[in-house]
Amino acid sequence: MGLIYSIIAGGITALLTYFFGYPAWVFIILGVLWLAALVISFGTGHHGFGGGGNTDLMIVIAALFLTGAIVFPKYVQQTPCNRMKATLQNLDRYQKEYRARNSLYASQLAISDFKHDPDVEVIVAFANPEFFIAHASSPDCKNKDGTVRVLTWDSAKGGLQN
Repeated sequence: MGLIYSIIAGGITALLTYFFGYPAWVFIILGVLWLAALVISFGTGHHGFGGGGNTDLMIVIAALFLTGAIVFPKYVQQTPCNRMKATLQNLDRYQKEYRARNSLYASQLAISDFKHDPDVEVIVAFANPEFFIAHASSPDCKNKDGTVRVLTWDSAKGGLQN
């Protein structure tokens, strides 16, 4: 039964994260679902050969860890601060392509065709033929004191600056 619980919980996890992303309510539902699978497996599971551990419970625990290993990195990528980092990395690639065509990096006006996350504001503070400096911010990414965090990309210093 542990395998069946794992397949059901894993399938529901895949569906919810695919259709709804990673908001808190999805994790609450998934937490309750996986907890129920663990409790039911603990209470009704089969013991292994010779009376060894509860094999159903072990299967559900293994499936939970595998699911977590798949879902957690994708969740981290979706956090606002990581989206800002990804936007700056994409801007760097865009700027390198722009420089290859035009022999200089794009200024703020020239990045109008740069497609990025609408929740991330990108400003090119300085651009010349050698390097560029850009800033990214998002109202959802905050410092510990509650102020909006601003990330800086300086191509002359190797990229992301903190």
